Amino acid sequence: MFRFMSNKLFLCIICMAVILIAGAYALFISQAPSASVMAECVRNDISKETAYRFGETVSQYETPTIMRLAAVRCEGGIRLVSSTKLREDVSSALIPLLLANSSFREGIYAGTAASALNAGQRARVGKLGLTLEDHARVQRQAVSCLEAEPEAVAFVGQLDLPFAVAVIGIQVNIGDIQIAQGLADILLTKAQKIQAQLPLQECNVTSKQEFLAYANQMQQFAAGKHPWAPGCGITSTSSDLKLVCKGTGK
Repeated sequence: MFRFMSNKLFLCIICMAVILIAGAYALFISQAPSASVMAECVRNDISKETAYRFGETVSQYETPTIMRLAAVRCEGGIRLVSSTKLREDVSSALIPLLLANSSFREGIYAGTAASALNAGQRARVGKLGLTLEDHARVQRQAVSCLEAEPEAVAFVGQLDLPFAVAVIGIQVNIGDIQIAQGLADILLTKAQKIQAQLPLQECNVTSKQEFLAYANQMQQFAAGKHPWAPGCGITSTSSDLKLVCKGTGK
C-alpha cells in the first residue's frame, strides 16, 4: 500500500529542485569563456557559408547576431543556443575579427541589396561589392606606393560609380535607374569604407601593374566593352561624365 507525501512536502521538494537547477545553471554560465575568447574561436572555425550569411545579417539588422550553433565546437559555445545576450556579445566581438574574411565581406555587400531580390541577385551584388573593394585597394596602393599621381587615380576612380550602376542594371536586372544608382552609391561607399580598414600590401612591382590593369578595365568599360556591362559606356562633356547603355533608352 502506497503512502502519498503531503502537498507541503511535495512543493518543498520541487522548490529545492528548482534552486539546485538554477544554481547549477548559474555556475554553468559563470564558467563560460568571455565573449571575446568565444568570438576568436568562432572566427578560427567558421565556414565560408556561415561567414557569408553572418555578413548579410550585419547589413540587414541593427543588432546582427550569429547563428545559435555557430560556436557549438568552441568551449562553452553551446551557451549561444539559449542566450540571446551572449550571442549579441559574441557577434559584436566577432565583426571586427571577420573583416579579413572575404566571404564575410561578400555577405555584407550582398546584404546591402533589398530583401525583395532573390539569392542569385544578391550574390551578384556581393561579387560586385568585392570588385569595388578591390578597386579601392588598388587606388590606395597606387598612391601609397607612389606608382601613380593622386589626380590620375582620382580620374580613373570616378568611373567606379557609373560602372556599378551599369553592372547592377544588367547583371542584377534592375531596370529603374534611380534604384540602381541608389544601390550602387551605397555599395561603393561601403566598399571604400571597409577597404580603408584593411591593411595594404607591401609596395612591390605588382602595385603599378595592378593599377594599370584596373585603369585598362575602366577604359574598356568607358568604351562599352566591359563583359560585366556590355553595351554600357561613358560619354563625356566639358563638365561631367554620363552613363549610356544601348537599348535602355537612358
